[in-house]
Order: sequence, then structure tokens, then C-alpha cells
Amino acid sequence: DTGLTGTYFMTKYLTESNRNDLVFTMTNQTTFPSYGYFLEQGYTTWPEQWDVTVPNLSLMHGCYNAIGLWFLEGVAGVTVDMLDGPLRFRAPVEIAEHVHWANGSRFALRGIARSSWQVNTGHATASFTHQITVPALTNGQVRIPVLSGECVADVSVDGQPLDSPPPSISFHGMETIGSTDYVVLAVGSGD
Repeated sequence: DTGLTGTYFMTKYLTESNRNDLVFTMTNQTTFPSYGYFLEQGYTTWPEQWDVTVPNLSLMHGCYNAIGLWFLEGVAGVTVDMLDGPLRFRAPVEIAEHVHWANGSRFALRGIARSSWQVNTGHATASFTHQITVPALTNGQVRIPVLSGECVADVSVDGQPLDSPPPSISFHGMETIGSTDYVVLAVGSGD
């Protein structure tokens, strides 16, 4: 049993390691141990540990609630650097088989950062859209997945090809996370 503190760090580590597939399983399976198991047992708060059969167990331990952080970072795709670094936006395509869209917002040092993404699979080829809001006086980095069958030339920003993006956006290269290639863009504040 990872316990209260260990569960927080395990979830945080898996989120930061881009293992959203594992955290997704922990939230959706309804067998022990999982967040889905808590819900299946009728809990509306997080117990002190996974094994809820232990006597005298605290049934309301909302501190260290890493699963809430996962929904913001691992699903909605908004990571805030509290040392005033760039905001990071990334849609976790490793869970796109199960989650086709997400949106969320969270406070950053200079305002609210928003992310809304969607994978469209109803066409001959899959497409991806990601709308973000970067607060004033803040910079961001956006990772856009290059979907199966696409190449970097297929990626566009506000309808413009990647080789001529709007002035507030610049191409910063490629990054591979898991088995997915991402285009990395630097963006200024705005929508």
C-alpha cells in the first residue's frame, strides 16, 4: 500500500513521467487498488490508504490529492512552473483511445491558463485541435502531437502552415514522448 504520502508522489511521478496511461487505469478500474475502487465503494472523499478495510482509518484525507493535479496536468494538459518558467501545454495522446477531448484551467502566477483539446477520429484521417490561453506577460510552450500518417508539414497554427506561424509563435523543434512525436512551439500571451 502506498499510503497517503506515497500515493501523492507516485501519481505526481507518473504524471511527470508522461505515464498518463497508468494513471488513467488507476482512475478507471474499479478493483483494489484504484481511485475507481474508492468510488465503487461509495466514497466521495479520499481515504487515508488504498485498503479501506483497516480499522480506525481516516476516510477524509484530501491533502496530497495528486489525482486532482493529474486531471489538470495529465488530462487537460496544463503545467504551471511556479518558478515563473514558461507554462507548458500538452495533450496526452497516450490516453486518446479513451479520452477524446478535455478542457481545464488553472491559476498561474499572472492569471489563468486554459487548455482545451480534441482528437477527431471521424474523418478519413485523425485530426487534433488544441486551444490555449496564456496569461498576460507570460510565455508558454505547446507540444502538438504529430498523429499517425502525418508529418510536420501537416501541422498548422491558426490555419497557417508551421513554416509561417503568427508572430507570437515560433517553432522550437521536435520532441518524442513515449512513442509520439510532438512539434514544440514557443508562444506568447493570448488565446
